[in-house]
Amino acid sequence: MVRHQFEGTHTGAAFQGVPATQRRVTIPATVIYEYKDGKATNLWLNADFLGLLVQLGAVPAPGARQKGGDSRRHLGLQLSGRPGRL
Repeated sequence: MVRHQFEGTHTGAAFQGVPATQRRVTIPATVIYEYKDGKATNLWLNADFLGLLVQLGAVPAPGARQKGGDSRRHLGLQLSGRPGRL
C-alpha cells in the first residue's frame, strides 16, 4: 500500500467535461498493489476525485448551499469497482 498525493495544474484537455481552469490542485490518494511471483499484477486506486472537482470549481463543496439544480448531473461520472490490471 502506498499513500501519496497528486499535485498539478489543470491544463490541456477537459477533465470529466470541465475545461482547463489553470488552477493548482492537490488530492490525496492510496494505491494498493497485489503481487504475484515478485511482480505487481493488480492495483486499486482510491483518490479524492470529489475533492478534485471541488478544487476545479465543477461542484460545490459538500454541505455548501447550491443555486438551482444538481451540478453533478452534467459530469457523467462512472465509477467501477473492478481492479485495474498492470
